[in-house]
Amino acid sequence: MRCCSKLWMISALLLLGLQGCGFHLRGEDAPITLPFETLYLNTQEPYSTFSKALREQLQTAKVKIVSEPAQSPLSLVILNDTHTSRDLSVGGNGQTRRIVLAEEVRYELRDPKGRAIGQTHTVQAQRYLTQTQDQILAGSNDEMRLQSDMATACARQVIMQLQSPDTKESLKSLTKKPGSRTTPTAFPG
Repeated sequence: MRCCSKLWMISALLLLGLQGCGFHLRGEDAPITLPFETLYLNTQEPYSTFSKALREQLQTAKVKIVSEPAQSPLSLVILNDTHTSRDLSVGGNGQTRRIVLAEEVRYELRDPKGRAIGQTHTVQAQRYLTQTQDQILAGSNDEMRLQSDMATACARQVIMQLQSPDTKESLKSLTKKPGSRTTPTAFPG
């Protein structure tokens, strides 16, 4: 009994120590704070799974997505969204196969004059799918689910990169005027 209470005390102290140092688990309910309030989303495929997932992530972050580039001091330009599918293996009888699915998205932030802010970024997601002969029809449903999952993962990666100190610094340097130390309210933080 004494051993259990010591173990419980040690566990509680470790948890308090982690909480005290600022550690927290990443999760769905973690607040998203982006260094801008409005954004024009420029994509050649506005109704793709990735574009929809990105819009949802931006709306969760309370970013107003405008319909015209002139309405926002920033544009998020999706340069390309590439999907690939590659067979990794086929079973000895030719029936079982393993496929790797991948999605790669390249994007950049631009100012109202169309100049890139910072560098071009790339995010990627990859998933594996194993199918047997009797799963071929179900496999297409699995593939669609995995494609959706990859689009959501790529959208989250874009949001994480937009939250980065590098992005905030790029936006601050963009909005500073010579001799000025303040930034416009369009870019909080």
